[in-house]
Parts: sequence; structure tokens; C-alpha cells
Amino acid sequence: MHYNLADLWERVVDTVPERESLVCGDRRLTYAQADERANRLAHHLAAQGIGPGDHVALYLYNGTEYLEGMLAAFKLRAVPVNVNYRYVEEELRYLLDDSDSKAVVFHREFAPKLEWIHARSAGLDRLLFPNLINSPIPLTNGTGVFSQALGEFVSLVGPSGCGKSTLLRIVAGLRPATEGAVRVGGNIVRAPIADVGMVFQAPILLKWRSILQNVLLPAELAGQDAGALRGRAEQLLDMAGLSGFGEKLPRELSGGMQQRAALCRALLLDPPLLLMDEPFGALDAMTRDDMALELLRIWGESGAGPKSSRKTVLFVTHSIAEAVFLSDRVIVMTARPGRIAADLAIDLPRPRTVEVRASETFGRLSLDIFRTLTGRPAVGAATG
Repeated sequence: MHYNLADLWERVVDTVPERESLVCGDRRLTYAQADERANRLAHHLAAQGIGPGDHVALYLYNGTEYLEGMLAAFKLRAVPVNVNYRYVEEELRYLLDDSDSKAVVFHREFAPKLEWIHARSAGLDRLLFPNLINSPIPLTNGTGVFSQALGEFVSLVGPSGCGKSTLLRIVAGLRPATEGAVRVGGNIVRAPIADVGMVFQAPILLKWRSILQNVLLPAELAGQDAGALRGRAEQLLDMAGLSGFGEKLPRELSGGMQQRAALCRALLLDPPLLLMDEPFGALDAMTRDDMALELLRIWGESGAGPKSSRKTVLFVTHSIAEAVFLSDRVIVMTARPGRIAADLAIDLPRPRTVEVRASETFGRLSLDIFRTLTGRPAVGAATG
């Protein structure tokens, strides 16, 4: 059955006209916020193949979260199945088997009661989604959805031709989306946006201009006074380890140094969003590793404070190791037509050093991404 969500919310509001918000734990949510949280959950479910007619078990005891779970199922034309939070394990087994639920949305506290699902046969198609309702605000909507929070470093990995670079250009407003919408800062992107910096695989420095003049180019194109930004340009060059190279021509710098200059150029106007399209793909292995460390240092120093002041970075790469090393989250895309196969949190401490690559967590995360990309167990190092 298909539900008109606007009408459904109006009915909810009509039942409690004196309230303008819903209680969720220890805080209140507006109806718009609750609906957006339901969108997030629907996006996660859709990415895992849940669709019309599929049964989704809701193992939630918070009334607001249950309503959001129900709405998420309605958005996908799926069928929500209520699971009483007082059920013991045997009752859970019976209900889930009887309802043929293909997904279970559950509160984190209930996870121990669901451990038996992992011991079931390999063909089991049930999916577990712990606490996904509280994931970040979506950046896009439609098929193949992901989200990105302010100051977060997110990497996209996937097969060649799956649409990673195209997605960056859509986010920047350089080409239109054929379906759905992209929102940056809450605004739908319909044309090129000003508050964004882009770094490409090649430095693309103008060979007849000095490094300093190349860094100042965005100011000129934006109609700003380049002279007034000279101090900031020199500060960025110093931060990137290029102090004293401002008057050099691009041909006098190594490939890694040119890419640092390109990064400085992207940061000149202090954009809150930085889009990076395989910026280190053409570099040798050692220089690539050095640039990854340099990027993290510049990213951290550009904030010089709490995470919220850092740039929001969307980074495209073919290297699994690079994605894990740099990111807060890694989005894994499928082959064409590109879809979101997985959205993995990278639980590694910051600031990151080369030693983190030898950790068990780094290896496990790399293998998880490799298996998601290839659909087969890893038999060697998964480094992209």
C-alpha cells in the first residue's frame, strides 16, 4: 500500500494539535526533522535492496523512532512489522520467521537478542541496521544515496566508470543530475556553486604563470582583488611546504609539489567544501603516501580548532588503503550504473600516522571494502 506522507503527517499533527514536535529520547524533534530521519533510514534500507512488498521488522521501543521506522518502510512501499520490545529470543525467532522479514531495524540496546541471526545459514537475507536513524543529514536523495556531515572527510571508491567523478561534478554544479537532487548547505544545487574548491588528478597549473600567480587565479576569476589575498596565498604555500617557491614556474617543481600548489589554489577563497578527484593518482607510490600525510596535515591545520571548522572533503580514489587512511567514512560504489554498495565508518584515531596502516583495524576495514567491491574473499593485501 502506498501512503501520502504529507497527509500522514497531517493526521499525526491533528491528533496532537497542541504540540509542534515529537519527543525522541531526551530531546524534541520537529515533524520535518522526524521526516528527514525517516528519509535517512529509508535510504539505508533501499541501498541494501529493500523495496516494495518487502517486510521490515521494527524492533524499537521509542515511540518516535518506531513512527520514523514505519514511515521509512512506507517511503519504500515496504511492509512494516511491529516487534514488541519485550519479546524474548524464542518469540523473536518465531515472529521474524513467520513474517518473512528481510530487514530488522532495531535499537542498539537490543543487539544481544539478535546475535542468533548471524549463526543462521549463509543464504539468510535478513539485514541488521543498528541505530541508522541517527546517521548524518543526506547530501542527496534518489537512488544511490549518501550523506556527509560538516567537517567530515568522506572518500568514494568504486570501479572505473561507475560515476565517481561525475558525482563530484554534479555536487559542484558543473553538470545537472538526471534524477533526484543534490543539496549543499541545505540548498539544492542547480548551477555552479561558489563555495567549493576542486582538485583534479593533474595539477592543471598555467605553465606561463608563477606558482603564486596560479594560486591567486581563483580570486581573479571571482572578480576579487588578488593583491589583497596575496598574504593568504603565501601562507597557504608555506603551510604546504612551498615557501620560497612562489616565483617559480610549474616546470621547475616536481609533480608532488605541483599538486600541493593545486591544493593551495583550491583553498585560497576558504571554501567550506573541497572536492578532490583522484588528486594523487598520477604520482609514484612514495610521493603519493607523502601527499596523503600532507593533505591530512593541511586539512587539520586549515581548521585549527574543532572538527566543525575543518573543510568538508569529498575525495575520489581507486586506492582502498588511501581511502581508509584519509577518511572518516568510505562510500563504496557498484559498477555502472553506480549505486551505493556500502557506507563504512573508519574508526581510526586522529591525527593519523603511517603506523596506523599496520593496525588490525586498518587491515580489517581494507578487507571489508575489498570484499564489497569484488564480491569475493580477499587472498592478499587489499591496497587498491
